[in-house]
Amino acid sequence: MTDDPRDILLSYAGRASTVVLECLGEKNVESIFVSGGVARNDVAAFRSPFGIEIYSDLDLFIIARPTADLESSRRVVRHAVSAIPRRGENFVIFPEPDIGVFSEADFLGQKTRPGTAEIAGANVLLYGAAADPTKAGKFAATEIDSSEALYLLENRLGEIAEIAGRLERGETDGFRRYVRYVLLKSCLDAGTAILIVLGLFHPARGERMRRLRDARSREDCRRLLPEAAFNRLERSHDELTNLQVTLETDPGPDPASIRDVGAFLLDTWKRIGELITNYKTNDWNGLFEWRCRSGRWIGNARELSILARRRSIPRMGLLVRARRLARLSPVDTLRLSGTAGMLETIERGDGLSPATRRGSTSGGYADVLDELTRVFGYTAGGLFARARRMFEETV
Repeated sequence: MTDDPRDILLSYAGRASTVVLECLGEKNVESIFVSGGVARNDVAAFRSPFGIEIYSDLDLFIIARPTADLESSRRVVRHAVSAIPRRGENFVIFPEPDIGVFSEADFLGQKTRPGTAEIAGANVLLYGAAADPTKAGKFAATEIDSSEALYLLENRLGEIAEIAGRLERGETDGFRRYVRYVLLKSCLDAGTAILIVLGLFHPARGERMRRLRDARSREDCRRLLPEAAFNRLERSHDELTNLQVTLETDPGPDPASIRDVGAFLLDTWKRIGELITNYKTNDWNGLFEWRCRSGRWIGNARELSILARRRSIPRMGLLVRARRLARLSPVDTLRLSGTAGMLETIERGDGLSPATRRGSTSGGYADVLDELTRVFGYTAGGLFARARRMFEETV
């Protein structure tokens, strides 16, 4: 039985590959491969007295053949893989795998993102055509659009909002350590977002930190990364590099430290948003409104129509609201509701669970998010919980 975290993740990936082939049939699958930290041999883990705690997620890519129905394949695969136990005799994998099911055209038609920019150079083929991941060489790290920096920070804020709510309800020491890791990684992702804006992104954490140090003399870098923020990134980098010692010394966060990291990410998000849009304000509403309206009509309309069909929403009822809603997809709603929820949590100064709602103390930016969930019949619970349910039923 292996005790190497990377080998454990690859074994889990192998089981996931088998499940995918059983669900979809080999005739419908072109290739299956993993990328990310496991492919780079950079897996975050902690050796506790009870076993190995693995904190890195697994990025699993499935390239489907034209014979496969993508919409149903995505739902079937995610449901089947999620049923694979992530706990074994000597290990536990905390994050759920990140699973993408694509046609080859969809895979190669994506925008360049941090996750796609490294695939060609760091991948492990599990099944099928070895040429498929190498085709991702078209995604150059220098071509990542600046808006991806905001997506990255919004995803991190949503992740923190979700796991913080779990922590507040009571969790194990292992989960507390995992949250501590997520907070450290999220701090470094603020630096990653800045590198994206500067056109200096690199997939390896150590190289990213070196590039940030070298960029400190640039005026645009100083505008995005004040001295105190840079020092924070240095500390987070050192603590992640020595993660075992870090978690033995300080095993878990308190609510104040979680809000502090959220405030740091929000400040970076706002600085980048103002730089991209030339929107100067101390009011958050303008930036949230801009982000709420920055979706692409075609992709968002597709998601909305899928959700309307699954929720039995009459076509006319959807069309009446389409002009207002089609710029905001269910995925965008989830991400932005987590971001808005973290802002409200910080402003309240107590508790951790996101409670963004219509009439939020932070302003009216929650209204359009609130409307979208309610249109599709999600009315119970806070906005973040409703957006999560809506997202799960869409993907």
